[in-house]
Amino acid sequence: MKFLSLILLLLASNAYAKKIVVAVIDTGFGYNAESLKEKHLCKYGHKDFTTDQKFVKILNTKDKVPLDTHSHGTNVVGIIDKFAGDADYCIVVIKFFVDNGEEKNAISSRLAIEYAVSLKPDVINYSAGSSRADEIEIDAIKKFLDKKGIFVAAAGNSSKNLGIEGNFYPAMYDKRIYVVGNLDKDGYASTSNYGKLVTDWENGTNVEAFGITLSGTSQATAVKTGKILKILRK
Repeated sequence: MKFLSLILLLLASNAYAKKIVVAVIDTGFGYNAESLKEKHLCKYGHKDFTTDQKFVKILNTKDKVPLDTHSHGTNVVGIIDKFAGDADYCIVVIKFFVDNGEEKNAISSRLAIEYAVSLKPDVINYSAGSSRADEIEIDAIKKFLDKKGIFVAAAGNSSKNLGIEGNFYPAMYDKRIYVVGNLDKDGYASTSNYGKLVTDWENGTNVEAFGITLSGTSQATAVKTGKILKILRK
């Protein structure tokens, strides 16, 4: 019995010590020198689905981290860090977005989501979206959610009532997705999409991380992801 109790104790402690894995699907990472001090990047899994194929060379990871030339993805990772508290986690950086590449971004998004799901992370943060649905994305996300994965998505910044005045995906793919709207000092931010499909509201206005200050449902989504990590840790 003592031996069995010891085995159960070891299993429990290993489960508790498991590092939480977060896949951030965005514009990459490492926009400025301050961000290169980031300590929560996973060793493996980073991938670039754009034609940029630029990488951060000085980060100590086994897989190369796709370089952020936009600042958005770097800001998102920093915000997650700020709100995750002492959670034991690491972030996989998956790049799908480049400026002025709408059609290419649609293809890259599909590939990035499929790839992220294949990694079997605990959480996926998607601080972006479009008005067009994609069946392949829907299937991949549904499989992820069916296996108890947590998908956190931006509600969008078009000042529309989701599902009534306009659509935004992947936020609207499945009711199990955390759909995050943006707050400001006066309440709901005027640019944020809203309505019954928005499940959560966070202050995503003028959020600074790594010296980058941005506003929108993207930042609100990162805040929510950080808070989820803190809850998972507890």
